[in-house]
Order: sequence, then structure tokens, then C-alpha cells
Amino acid sequence: MSRAQFLPIYRRERMVFLRDISEWAVALLLFCCVPQLFFWTLPAASLQDPLVVIGIIYASQLLGIALYARGLFTEDSHSGYLDQLRLDSAALYYYVWSKIALQAACIVFPMVILMAAFFPLSKIALGDVQSLLLPLALFLCGMALVLLCMVLGALLSAARGGAGLLYILLLPLALPPLWFAVAWSKDFLLAENWVSSAAFLGAYILTAMVAAPPMIVYCLKKSG
Repeated sequence: MSRAQFLPIYRRERMVFLRDISEWAVALLLFCCVPQLFFWTLPAASLQDPLVVIGIIYASQLLGIALYARGLFTEDSHSGYLDQLRLDSAALYYYVWSKIALQAACIVFPMVILMAAFFPLSKIALGDVQSLLLPLALFLCGMALVLLCMVLGALLSAARGGAGLLYILLLPLALPPLWFAVAWSKDFLLAENWVSSAAFLGAYILTAMVAAPPMIVYCLKKSG
């Protein structure tokens, strides 16, 4: 499949993504509002612990991304668009990578900006060049969650039933990137050795980038 054939797929996905701005805006809204609720209600003493603040932020990120990705392929499946793409495996790969790129640009990256703008975690290391490591950890964790939730969404589209059970069974898969990202951020803020946690998260995201697209394509083919 040539580049000329890829561009219409990407443009179509971009148009659909921008049309459904209310859906992915909810993910960003949850990412902003859920931590603020905790910050307002928890005792000030508990918020002095970086681990508490970091955990709240990453849990909110998982919530926002998971809620958006749940119905990621539903409309295309019902409209028959996926039936056309199933005729060409390369077209399905371009379709999947277009969705990954758009979520990275319009959901995960804005979450990084919002963290730096609103959350007290970002103020701890202001002025330090290495403070870029905190947004990087959030971005990498977000990408890992996007890939995982896309696999989940593809599985749900292929399952035709038992969606709730699949969510429960696959929920533990979100724990490794969350754990590595939280450990990386906590160790960095406490001036401890964060390299091992960063390496594990990097290895996880690289593995996910290689393994997730074929899994998604396979599930989408089986959903037909």
C-alpha cells in the first residue's frame, strides 16, 4: 500500500477524530477534574507525599484514556468502514497507526501540558532541566495505556459478548506501566535511583509499540 493510499485513511481518521471532539475532551476533563477533587478533599499533610500526588495523576490518566478507547472501533464497525479495510492488511495497519498518532497528539500530549500547568507535582522541580523527566514519564505511560486500551477495544469488538469480563481480565495489564511510571517519578523527586524504573518503562513501551498493532489488526479482522 503506497503513501498515496495511506493519506486518505489518515485524513479520514483525523476528520472523524476532530468531529468527535466532545468524546476525547471528556478524557482531558477527567484528567483535570479527578485529581483536583482529591487535592481539595484530602488533608494537606497527605499531599506532601509525592507518591500520593503521583498516584492520583496516573490513575486519572488511566481513567480518561480507558473511557475514550472503549468505543474506539464501534462506529467504524457499525458503519461498515472496517469491512472495507479488512480486505487489505496494510490498510488496517495504517488505520491503527493513524488512531495511535491522533491519540498521542490530542490526548496524551495535552495531558502532559495540563500536568505542568495545574498540578502541584510539576512545581516541585521547576527550574531543573531534569524536570522534563516528569512529563516524559507521563507521556510514555500514556502511550502504553493508549496501546493497551486499543487492544482492549479491539478485543471487545471481536468478542460480541462478555465485554465486562474482558475488562476485568485485562485490567491488570495496565498495572506494569503505571507502576514503572509512578516509581520513576517518585524516585526522581526523592533524588533516588530512577534509571531502572525508566528502563523498565522504556522496555514496556517498546514492546507494546511492536506487539500491540499486530494484535489490534488481528482482533479487528476476527471481528468481521
